[in-house]
Amino acid sequence: MASSSVITIQTGLSNGYMHNLPIKLANNTTSAKLEETWTQGQGRETDQAFLRGRLLRGARVSLPEGYRGFVIRSNNSHISSDECQRQWTASSEFSSFTLWAHDVAPGPSDPFRRALEWCALSNLVHTVVSLEETEQELRSIMSTTASIIQ
Repeated sequence: MASSSVITIQTGLSNGYMHNLPIKLANNTTSAKLEETWTQGQGRETDQAFLRGRLLRGARVSLPEGYRGFVIRSNNSHISSDECQRQWTASSEFSSFTLWAHDVAPGPSDPFRRALEWCALSNLVHTVVSLEETEQELRSIMSTTASIIQ
């Protein structure tokens, strides 16, 4: 039987702030242990931090309009022994985060930022356009073209 997941999102979640760090944790290190080796300061254009003695530079990134991010936690429970279904609960939500990179702040061409651009593009591609809007746009193009030719 196929496994599935259920995510429960409650209303009134606390607003959190997220950090996307360019590191891999080899074990289940708690955030308290990670904070022991974290020093953060703010610059003019970018944030700067040191993690385990290594310089990180960060840039604040907002999620696209209409999108929300959630921090989810596993409930470690299954609905029944016959069905393999994982339960997740959203513990907080966020609308922006800090994207960190080693030595140089992530720029506009960073792959993570570029991936977020697809959300806006997807919205445009899937937007329903009425016949009247299409005809109006065509008339506008035709009048612009006619004025250029003259």
